[in-house]
Amino acid sequence: MWTVKKLFFDLSWGTKIIILVVVFSAGIVAVGAVGARTISNLSSSFQTGVEVTRTRLDSATAARISTMAMDQALYRLILASESADIRAAAISAIKQASLLDEALQKLSLALPDSADVKELVGLNQQIKQPRMQVLLSAKNNDASKCIGQIKGYWRCDSKN
Repeated sequence: MWTVKKLFFDLSWGTKIIILVVVFSAGIVAVGAVGARTISNLSSSFQTGVEVTRTRLDSATAARISTMAMDQALYRLILASESADIRAAAISAIKQASLLDEALQKLSLALPDSADVKELVGLNQQIKQPRMQVLLSAKNNDASKCIGQIKGYWRCDSKN
């Protein structure tokens, strides 16, 4: 009857060493394969996290740029003195307001549970009416009234 002990006892030393090297090599390959799989999984999850963060950062950056562009469009509208310039600046301000709303919607989708984003969207809703008042005053070429409305607009914004 063949047993493992008898099988190895009958083998030459060279064969025993070869078997031992093969078993240890197989173990090293197995550990390497498990390590490679673990590193691959970690890399994939890290890449997914980076992509999600990049999307969120891009949305936040777009919202910030839209906010600044909206403010700039309002200032240009106030400074315009010719009717053609006022019209062009008003169209630009309305366009920037639309882009700001779109950027905030994308930010809300990217960060749905963020209280700060919800507050920002709420503040944007609050200032829509004062923004339209600034547009109307600028259309009438009343810069001093526009400036007063913008100061009120800032006060409304800074209370929150």
